[in-house]
Amino acid sequence: MDTAHPASIANAVSEPGRLLDELERRQDDVLSRLDDLDAKLDEVLRGLEPDRGELIGE
Repeated sequence: MDTAHPASIANAVSEPGRLLDELERRQDDVLSRLDDLDAKLDEVLRGLEPDRGELIGE
């Protein structure tokens, strides 16, 4: 897991606008990871669903 060192926030604060850029970059990274996890979860759940034939007793 790629997490920036807290010093990167301190460095970002020293220049106007850099903190916001750093936080937006981190937010984008987290949202991307959540999308990946959501897709993986959907795949696992699809694999756990019984076939329609099993549901109606065929």
